[in-house]
Amino acid sequence: MPVSESGNKLTEIMAHNLKEQQSAGHHPVIPAVDHTPQFSAARCHAHNLKEQRSAGHQPVIPAVHHTPQFSAARCHDAHQERAKWRTECREKLASHIHSYLGLTILPTDVKLITKPEDLYQWSILTAGKAALFNKQLSKHSTGAYIDLCNEVGVHFKAVLGKGAADYDRRFETDLCARDFRGRLQRLEEYAMATMHWRHRNEARLF
Repeated sequence: MPVSESGNKLTEIMAHNLKEQQSAGHHPVIPAVDHTPQFSAARCHAHNLKEQRSAGHQPVIPAVHHTPQFSAARCHDAHQERAKWRTECREKLASHIHSYLGLTILPTDVKLITKPEDLYQWSILTAGKAALFNKQLSKHSTGAYIDLCNEVGVHFKAVLGKGAADYDRRFETDLCARDFRGRLQRLEEYAMATMHWRHRNEARLF
């Protein structure tokens, strides 16, 4: 019998069976179709587990760790560590500026990116350390603060800036002005004392 005729015959038989089930009040049963891929990951995993059990081995199921990679406690500790090194770095650089240049700069006022009119500048002795001075001190990481503390005076140092010369001139001018005011005040005090002495002596004469 040709294939097409056998297929048609099978279709007629299935249609007849469905019709009889419906006429008898039964719900027609349609066979379920398995759409799972022949070589899916689930089937492979199930096959491996089955083989392990048949061989008498306990199937190994990988543990799942639910611990967050960056917990709140770790972030807090890292923040405190960075703040500690930032403070130490500011103090170390301020101390270096004072010991090298004699300038008193508050640690909170220390800058890595300076201006021409500032009292000090940074001289880079090792080219590889120039990148440390491309960012504001408050923006650096903990590792950068440690490098700055360990390498100041070795790979870079503070030098006088243009503002230092202007500062010296202003300081000298201020000293002269204060000296002049001091001398004038002493002369006035001397004149007043002389006047009182003269009046007292004149009163004694009369």
